[in-house]
Amino acid sequence: MSDQARETNGRYHTDHVTYADIRRLDQLMAAERDRVNGLFQAQETAVNAALVAQEKAVAAALAASEKAVNKAEMAQARVNETQNEFRGTLADQARELMPRKETESLIREVRGLLDGMVTTREGLLDDVRAQLGDLRSRLDVGPPALGKLQAGFDQDRGRAAQVLDTRTLLLTLVGLAIAGAMLFLALHR
Repeated sequence: MSDQARETNGRYHTDHVTYADIRRLDQLMAAERDRVNGLFQAQETAVNAALVAQEKAVAAALAASEKAVNKAEMAQARVNETQNEFRGTLADQARELMPRKETESLIREVRGLLDGMVTTREGLLDDVRAQLGDLRSRLDVGPPALGKLQAGFDQDRGRAAQVLDTRTLLLTLVGLAIAGAMLFLALHR
């Protein structure tokens, strides 16, 4: 700028501005405008690309989030189902199993019954043993006619054994006679 520039209301005025200076300033301003427009367009393109990329990333994240939510919901449903089954099992056990106090009372009652049965059984066994001993003593002594019966039985057994022995002897003699006759015939032929 020239030396004669002066300031009025915040603006500079010069008296000697040449047409070449104005043209040069216009060219510089046009070049600066083009550069700024280029930068603006580049930045706008970059921002648009970033927005598109961001939209894609948000869409992908949203889809992944939906999948994750669906999987989590299904997993939670399975967990809930398992918990419900477990609760049902516990409810069944609580309903069907006997309480501890009732079980202990029942066991005490059964033990009492068993002890009573053992006592009764031992008493019955003692009675049977006593009766058995009485019967043995009666058999050992026996009635008076038992001796005569026993003697008669022994005589009958002796007679049967004697008859059997006689028959055996006769059969043996007949067998020897036949064997002797056959031997004689076999030798004289």
